[in-house]
Amino acid sequence: MKTAEFVPGTHCDSQDAAYILVAPLIERVTRVDFDDWMSENIFRPAGMREAFYYTYDGGLPATAHAYRPARRDTSPLVFRSDDGKWEEYDLGEVPYFLTRADRGVYGSARDFMQWNRALYSGKIISDSSLAAMNTPYVATEIPMVSFGLGGAVRREPGFPDKSYHMNTNGGYAIVEGSWPQEKLHYIVFANRADWNQRDVTYEIDSIFRAKNFLR
Repeated sequence: MKTAEFVPGTHCDSQDAAYILVAPLIERVTRVDFDDWMSENIFRPAGMREAFYYTYDGGLPATAHAYRPARRDTSPLVFRSDDGKWEEYDLGEVPYFLTRADRGVYGSARDFMQWNRALYSGKIISDSSLAAMNTPYVATEIPMVSFGLGGAVRREPGFPDKSYHMNTNGGYAIVEGSWPQEKLHYIVFANRADWNQRDVTYEIDSIFRAKNFLR
């Protein structure tokens, strides 16, 4: 590509290619296997005791399957609930997560909260990098919401800035948000994706406001 797709600062486009290159770059610089480096430098310092990267021969211990409402055209080999309403929908994790650096970390909700605490307490990146990550750079069509470096930033008058992220993969879904100034974080892990993540985010915000957690 000889030209940019858009003028910098006017739009954003999420791509995994740069993240995929992180793993071989770390291995080349440190001469340590990427999984081992992550365990020693990220998971262990953050207190993430259950986090690991998927491998073909490693298995998926204590992992919940994802589900979706059953469909008529689904293969009869797919597991369905006894009442026939739900079918397994894991989206073939085996080939999908092997690029590692851009995806593929398995962990519990407890692990993810440990990650947030470590991130916002300066154990992972510097304060200046954290501030840059949570700075709104590109406006979106959603009022008061912009894109930062890796997530969305909601800047609403009268309330502290909120950094948050929503995503789905197959039947799995996650909603997570942080108010760094208040040291307040929440996460929602689900093994169903047939719900409105934005509505849930707004509902959580309203609960925190009603409890005067956001000043």
